[in-house]
Amino acid sequence: MKNWLLFVVTFCLVVICKGQVTWHQLGYEYYIHTGVEVTNQAAVNACTSMNATLARIKTKQVQDFVMEKIKLLYPGTMWKHFYIGLNRINSSSTGFQWNDGTMVTSGYTNWRSGEPNNGDGNENCVVLLYKIGHSLHGKWNDLSCLWNRRYICERRVEKDTTTQQQTTTDTHTDKTTTVTQRAFTTTTTNNDPLEQMKTSCEFSTIHVVMSSLGSIVGTSVVFIIGILIYCKKRRNHDVTAPSPKTRAVS
Repeated sequence: MKNWLLFVVTFCLVVICKGQVTWHQLGYEYYIHTGVEVTNQAAVNACTSMNATLARIKTKQVQDFVMEKIKLLYPGTMWKHFYIGLNRINSSSTGFQWNDGTMVTSGYTNWRSGEPNNGDGNENCVVLLYKIGHSLHGKWNDLSCLWNRRYICERRVEKDTTTQQQTTTDTHTDKTTTVTQRAFTTTTTNNDPLEQMKTSCEFSTIHVVMSSLGSIVGTSVVFIIGILIYCKKRRNHDVTAPSPKTRAVS
């Protein structure tokens, strides 16, 4: 019975906590994946599913911010590698391009010594290294995109639309006419792929409430089924159990 209760509690916690993603804001929003390590393409797909891309670390400010957030998640000293949104487009040492199309030429970089070296001839992806107290802490390294690593996502913070109303006064020689133009809504758009995506994965309060209710219902069903299975097995065991042997009469 204890095993069933443990299973139900664990199942409930997993279902309710699933999908609770923490984003850290610094102009953009950043998500640091701490789960199972995946290939670069899987990391790209995971970020896309959250209306994001792999993070572009173009300034030291962003670098320090991300490293500080990782430290909160991993206060220990174990190695952690995180895919970022930088990829090789040619074999030269400067032949790297951010996933928004900008080249890495004179901008901020933080390569480890001797990198990028394209050591295996196919090191077309880049990871951010994390190991507190190590000389390579915070450095970048190129590697094969097939390696399983964690990742950092980035997306633009959704902006609220603003409604404005303009009033224009037209003055003539003998009268003044005030003309009120129709209210209009302004939104900011550009060619950034993050801006072109809808933030459909936001967790509003009602979403969290509905998800929790669904989790409770699902957990209750699993619990009831488990109890029924347990009782049935116990009843079958009692029915099929052999009767005690009687002692032979001498």
